[in-house]
Amino acid sequence: ILDALGDEALREAAIEFEQSEPAAFEAVQALREQLRERVRDRVERAYLIHASAATEDLLDESLSKLKLGNVDHSQMARLKRLMDRMARKLAARHGRRRRRYRRGKLHVGETVRRAIPTDGIPFHPRWRKIERKRPQIMAICDVSGSVAAYAKFLLMFLYAVQDVLPRTRSFAFSAALGEVSDLFAALPVEEAIERVNLKYGGATDYGRALQDFSELALAEVNSATTVIVLGDARNNQADPRLDLLAEIKARARQLIWLNPESTRLWGTGDSEMLLVKRHCHLAKECNNLNQLERIID
Repeated sequence: ILDALGDEALREAAIEFEQSEPAAFEAVQALREQLRERVRDRVERAYLIHASAATEDLLDESLSKLKLGNVDHSQMARLKRLMDRMARKLAARHGRRRRRYRRGKLHVGETVRRAIPTDGIPFHPRWRKIERKRPQIMAICDVSGSVAAYAKFLLMFLYAVQDVLPRTRSFAFSAALGEVSDLFAALPVEEAIERVNLKYGGATDYGRALQDFSELALAEVNSATTVIVLGDARNNQADPRLDLLAEIKARARQLIWLNPESTRLWGTGDSEMLLVKRHCHLAKECNNLNQLERIID
C-alpha cells in the first residue's frame, strides 16, 4: 500500500532535503510518519475482518495487539471479555495477601519503659504498628476526538480491577475538566463513559484542564497517589501549563502519562509531548490492550 501511495518518492525527497533544507526534511519525514500510521490503521481493520474466521485464541491475540481506536463495534463484546480476563489475572496476582508477621517490629523504647518495674526483664514486649496508606488512583482522561476511544478503554480497565485498585477517582476533559467518579459509581461503565463523552467532548486545552484539576483535587494528591493522564498532548498551540504538571509530579507517588500516538509522532505539529514527558515519572505509548495491561500491572 505504501508503495502504491508513493512512499518511495517521499523517501527520495527526504534524502534530497536532508542536507540542503532541514526544515523541508522534517516536514517530509512527518508526512511519511502520518502516511505509515494511516496505512497501518487500514491494514489492522482489514486484518481484523479476515482474522474473524480463525480460532478464538488467534482472534483474542489479534484484539490484544490491535489499536483500541481501530476496534470495530462488532468486536466490543469479545474485547470486553478479554479485558475482564486480564483484570482477573491482575487481581489474582496483586490481590494476594502478603505474609504477615505475628508481632511486627519491636518498639525498643516502649519495651524498655515497660520493663522498668521488672528490673529490665522485658516480660511485656511492645511492637510497632505500621499503618500503610491505601493507594489511590486519579485518572485524568482527554475525551476529545479520536483520543476518546482510548480513554474509554482505560477507564473500563481501571474499573474492572477495583478489587486491586479500590480508590479510583476519574476526571474527564477536552477543555474544561470535571470529576466523573460519581457516574461510574452509579451507572454501568459503558453508560457512564457515553455520558462523559457527551458532557466533556470538544476542543482540547490541556492548560485549562490542569488548572481545573489543581483547583478540584491537587490538595488531595499525596505520596500514596498515582496520577494517570491519558492524552495525545496536542494542545492547539495553547499554553500547556507545564508548571502545574510539575507540581502534580512533586506531590504524587507517580505521574504516568499514556499517549495513544506512536512515539515517532511525539513533538510533531502541535504535540507538546517531548516537553510533557520531562515532567512525568513515566511516559509511554499506549494504544492497545497488551500495552495497557503491562502499564497497569
